[in-house]
Amino acid sequence: MNKNSKSFIFVGVLLVGLFIFDSFSTNQSTMQVEAQDNKSELYGFWVNKDSYIVISNSGSKMNLKEYIKNESEIDHGKFELSSRDTNRFEGQFLDSKKDISFKLSEDKKKITVTKDGESKVFKYTDVSPIDYVSTYN
Repeated sequence: MNKNSKSFIFVGVLLVGLFIFDSFSTNQSTMQVEAQDNKSELYGFWVNKDSYIVISNSGSKMNLKEYIKNESEIDHGKFELSSRDTNRFEGQFLDSKKDISFKLSEDKKKITVTKDGESKVFKYTDVSPIDYVSTYN
């Protein structure tokens, strides 16, 4: 392979790399904007003295799992949000058609979850479900 061929290949690889990087950067910023517009404040790990919940994305819907201290895991199922008013979110579980609501504190570090007429307050945590379960179960 001569010097010109090597230079041509190098420039081609560099251009492909720049194109991929630019595409990734554009997609990543688009995904962040969509997530911010799409209830991302609810996503995450939340804990209180008796249980731990995970609110996650499940396609176009959301999912709620609960880990009760020294007991078991409960998959409450998928739900869809129907309205939002600043820090308050209203929704309904898809299977049971039961209502659920979430109210975030102003600093977004606490969340009140109300379902079946019962309210529980949780704090945001970085502790993963695996760490929580291994600590308490």
